[in-house]
Amino acid sequence: VDTLFSKEPETLEWIDKFNKKNSPVFWDIGANIGVYSLYAAKYKNAITYSFEPESANYYYLNKNIYHNNLSNKIKAYNIALNDSNLLSVLNLSQFRPGAGNHNFNKELDANHKKFNSAFKQGMIGLSVDDFIYEWGGETPNHIKIDVDGNEHIVINGMTNILKDMKLKTIAIEVNLNLESDDELKNKLISYGFKLL
Repeated sequence: VDTLFSKEPETLEWIDKFNKKNSPVFWDIGANIGVYSLYAAKYKNAITYSFEPESANYYYLNKNIYHNNLSNKIKAYNIALNDSNLLSVLNLSQFRPGAGNHNFNKELDANHKKFNSAFKQGMIGLSVDDFIYEWGGETPNHIKIDVDGNEHIVINGMTNILKDMKLKTIAIEVNLNLESDDELKNKLISYGFKLL
C-alpha cells in the first residue's frame, strides 16, 4: 500500500475513469495480493474478478479482501488464465508473498529467457473465453492484464470476448521488443481497440 500511488499511477488513473454508477465488471488478471482489485471495488463500486495463480499471493489476496470487507464485491480465483485449458505447473521465480515474474507452463522470464524455477506449483489453466462461456463467469467491462510476459497467451485465449461490446477497455503491460507482444498489439488493433 505504501507504493499504491507511485508504482503504477497510470493504472489508478485508468481505474478512476470507470463509470461508478453502473457497477462496472472489472477483471484483475495477475492480481498478486490485490491492490488494484481492492481499489476498484472500494472506490469505483466495481464487481471484481481477481485471478492469481501463485499460492502465497492468493492467500494474501483473499486476506486483503476479507480484512477490507469486500467479499461481496471481489471474487478471487486461483487459476492461470491461458490460451487453452491445461493442467500444468506455475514456475515460481521465488517462493515468497508478493513476488512476481512467475510463468505458467514454461520456465521463461518476462523477457522470454530461460530461468530455473525456485518451485513448481501445480496449477490449472483456463482460457478467458471458456471461463465466461463454459463456466459462467461474468463478462468484463474492463480488464487489467499483468502476467509477466504471458500477456499474449491470455489475449490468445479471449478471441470471443474481444468481440463483445461489453468489453470497453484493457490495461495491459507489454514489451514491444518482444515479437509476441508486437503481435498482441496488432491483434488488439484488429479487434477495434485503440492504443493510448
